Amino acid sequence: MTSYNLTGNCKAEFENWYTNWIFLNKTFLSLKFTDVQILENFKSLHFSEQFGVLQDYFDSVTNSFDEPLIKQIVTGFECFYIENEDDLMQFKTRPEARAEAIKQANKKRNQQLNTNDRL
Repeated sequence: MTSYNLTGNCKAEFENWYTNWIFLNKTFLSLKFTDVQILENFKSLHFSEQFGVLQDYFDSVTNSFDEPLIKQIVTGFECFYIENEDDLMQFKTRPEARAEAIKQANKKRNQQLNTNDRL
C-alpha cells in the first residue's frame, strides 16, 4: 500500500477539500505548486500523516448529529480493533486497522454523496 485509496465522489470531494485547505491556510505548498502537485505531495506523506488528514476531512463532512465516518481504533492485547456495525474487527497492526477504517469511511461517504445526488 502506497497511500489510502479513496474512490468516486468521495475522492473528488476530498481532493477539493484538501487543495482548498492548503490555499486557505497559506501553507508553503500554496506558494508555488499546482493542485496536481499538492495532491501528489499528499500521496508521498507517511501513512500516519495521510490518516490524520483524512480523519480531519471525514470529520469536516460529518454533522454533529451523525455517527463519525471514521471508526475509533482501539488497542487490544497484541492487536487493534475497529467497530464494525455491532461487532469488532480485529487487526494485527495499526496500519491495517487504519486502512480498513478509511475503506469503510470512503464507502459510507460515497453512499451519502450518491444519495444527495438523487435528491
